[in-house]
Amino acid sequence: EGRIEYENYKKVGLPYDKFFAELRMKSVDHLGQVKKAYLETSGDISIYMFEDKQVLQGLPIYPELIDNPLENINPSGNYACIYCGNIQSIKHAKSECVLCSNNKWLLPKSDSRVQ
Repeated sequence: EGRIEYENYKKVGLPYDKFFAELRMKSVDHLGQVKKAYLETSGDISIYMFEDKQVLQGLPIYPELIDNPLENINPSGNYACIYCGNIQSIKHAKSECVLCSNNKWLLPKSDSRVQ
């Protein structure tokens, strides 16, 4: 549903960079395009996408962005948590994610998938 189930993901042991690389190889630009993703017993990842008209705001999955997150938010608005992908309206310079308690953010994307 456009974000990572953070507590379950921590148990899997798959580094974010490998997970995001798999998504990028399937033309995923941000997590808001992903309806469901499953790590299969084979090690492969099955990805189910939202239809274009259902795409949500989501965490961009480019390494250069993830490696340079925002910690001091200005201006206020919607931001994506880099740990779980939760989209949260932030009004304060330093805010914690309501889902995973982390405090690093990126501006979300909402583009449809490039085919």
